[in-house]
Amino acid sequence: MRRRAFVVFAFLSLGACDSGPSGPGELNGILETPGPVLGGAVLEVVGKGITGFSGSGTTHAFFAPTGVDNTYRVALLSETPGTIQFQVSVQDLGAKKPAVSVVSVVSGGNLPLPATADYRVRFSKK
Repeated sequence: MRRRAFVVFAFLSLGACDSGPSGPGELNGILETPGPVLGGAVLEVVGKGITGFSGSGTTHAFFAPTGVDNTYRVALLSETPGTIQFQVSVQDLGAKKPAVSVVSVVSGGNLPLPATADYRVRFSKK
């Protein structure tokens, strides 16, 4: 009886340690907008273990390191105005998600919009 209780306890303990997938993979990012349809955006992304960026859906992604450790400038352009989606390749999906600042945004008609705090990026695991 004691042995069975120990095995059950060990099994439950191991299951409780799982905080989700870890190891290399991709995070899905979506730029949330307060209303206007977007055609593109420039983001500053900060995070350890980032290995690259790619577009998703009709969005194309271009990126370069800024020269500051773990910091990237990312330009996202959509072929069809609407949702701006992208992916971030990371070394560890279990690590802290990247921090994002919206540097600039343009409308679906390619007109500049003010980059206010109302624009946010939401990440989810793929």
